[in-house]
Amino acid sequence: MDQSEIIKTNKEMWEKTAIIHRKLKMEGLLSRFKGPGFSLLDNIENNILLEKIKIEGKDVIQLCCNNARELLSIKNSGAKRCVGIDITEGFIQQGKELASVANQELELYSLDVFNIPDSFHNSFDVVYITIGAILWLEDLDKFFNIIENLLRPEGHVFMYEMHPILNIFEPNNQNPIIPIYSYFKKDPYIEDGGNDYYDKTVHIDSKAISFQHTLEKIFMCCINHNLQIREFREYPHDISNVFMMYEDYGYPMSFVLVAQKE
Repeated sequence: MDQSEIIKTNKEMWEKTAIIHRKLKMEGLLSRFKGPGFSLLDNIENNILLEKIKIEGKDVIQLCCNNARELLSIKNSGAKRCVGIDITEGFIQQGKELASVANQELELYSLDVFNIPDSFHNSFDVVYITIGAILWLEDLDKFFNIIENLLRPEGHVFMYEMHPILNIFEPNNQNPIIPIYSYFKKDPYIEDGGNDYYDKTVHIDSKAISFQHTLEKIFMCCINHNLQIREFREYPHDISNVFMMYEDYGYPMSFVLVAQKE
C-alpha cells in the first residue's frame, strides 16, 4: 500500500471521527474558549512552552492539529502567528469555529503534512506536535525533514506524545496486560474498525492504518535533521484516552521531547 492509499484510508476514518467528536466535545469547547485566555495546556506544556521555550511573540505551527484546541491555547498564551495543519476537513472546520468564539486569528489548513507548501519553509520558531500524531505517519524521516525545513535557525520542535512502548499492547484484548506486538514491529497496524477513543460505545466502521516508531527512531530522526535534543522526559500518565488502564502498572505512558535546530 503506497502513501496516497494510506492517507486516503486514514482521512476517511478521521472524517467520521470528527463528526462523532463534534457531538461529544464541541459544545463544551466552544463554551470554554469563549472565556478570555482559556488554555487546555497542562502544567508540563506550560512549564516548557511558556517558561523555557518562551513562546510569547513567537510563530508556531502545529502538525496534525486535529481541531486546533492546543494551538488555540498556545495563541491565548501569547504566541504570535499560529498555523495548524490537519488532513481532516471536519476538524479544521471545528478549529475555525473555536478560534472565532475566542476572537483569535489562527491559520488552519486541511492538508496532508507531507504536502505543506514550500512557502512555509523557514517561517516558524516552534513546531508543536502532540497526542497520537506520529503513529499515523509511515515515513518518520521525511516528517522530520519537513520539521527541519519549517523551522528558522535555533527554532524548537516540541513533541508531547504517547510513549511507543504502549503499542505492544492491545487494549481491546481479552487480557490487555499481555503484550501482543513487538516493540520493533515494522509492518503497519491495520484495523478494520473500532470504538471511538472518547466514547467507547460508538463504533467507527472504517479502516485505520498506523505505524510503530521507537524512541531510537525518533532520536535518530532528530540527529539526522540537525535537531539538537535539549530535553527528554518520560511520564507515568496517559494523554491518549486509550491506555488509561495501564497507568497502575508502572509503564512509561507519555514523553516530552524538545529539540532545537542548529
